[in-house]
Amino acid sequence: TIWDCGTYVGYYTVIFSKLAGQTGKVVALEPDPHNLERTKANVALNGLNNVQFVHAAIGAPIGITDFVVSGNTNSHLPGGYTGKDYQQYAPIERHNETIQVRCMSLDEAYASPQIPSPSLVKLDIEGAEKEALNHLQHLAQICRPLIVLELHNPECDAAAWEFAVRENYTLRSLNTGSVIQNRDDVNGTLLCFPSSSPFG
Repeated sequence: TIWDCGTYVGYYTVIFSKLAGQTGKVVALEPDPHNLERTKANVALNGLNNVQFVHAAIGAPIGITDFVVSGNTNSHLPGGYTGKDYQQYAPIERHNETIQVRCMSLDEAYASPQIPSPSLVKLDIEGAEKEALNHLQHLAQICRPLIVLELHNPECDAAAWEFAVRENYTLRSLNTGSVIQNRDDVNGTLLCFPSSSPFG
C-alpha cells in the first residue's frame, strides 16, 4: 500500500497504482478539491481501480483548517511556506480565496480503520512537512514505512533531520544518491528508511 500525500493532478498516483498492481492499493490524500477531481479523472483515464481517495490535508492533527486556493504552487496551509524563509515567500503569498478542509496527521491516518497501513508514503505537501513529521510517531515506530519526502523550506529540512534521529531512520538524497550524514546537507527530495533496512 502506498500513500500519495499531496497528489496535485495525480501523476504519481497513477504511477504508484500501476506499481502496486491488483494486489496493492494507493491512498490518494489531497486537500484541494479541484486537484482531487483532476487526480480522479486521470486515474479513471488510465483504467485503474486500486486507488482510494481521501479529501484531506496532511499536517498537524487539527481537524478543520483554512486552505488557500490559488493557481500557483505556493504553500496553501496557514504557517507553511516555500523558499528560503517566510519573508522571501510573503510577497507571493495569496489569500484571495479560502476554503475549509479536513487536516489530519499521519498518525491519525494510520489509526483510521478506513485507511490501510502503508509500505511507502510520499509526502509532497508544499511546506507542511514540518507539521507532518512532528506527528507520525506511531506510524514510524510501529509500521516503519519508506518515506519519499519533498522538502520546501529550511524549517522542514531541520524537521526531517530531527525525525530521522528521533525515529532511527536514515536519509538518502534522491538528488545525489548519497546517504546524508550531516544536518546541513538535508534538503531537496529524500528517501527516508528505517536504519535497519537494506536500503542503507
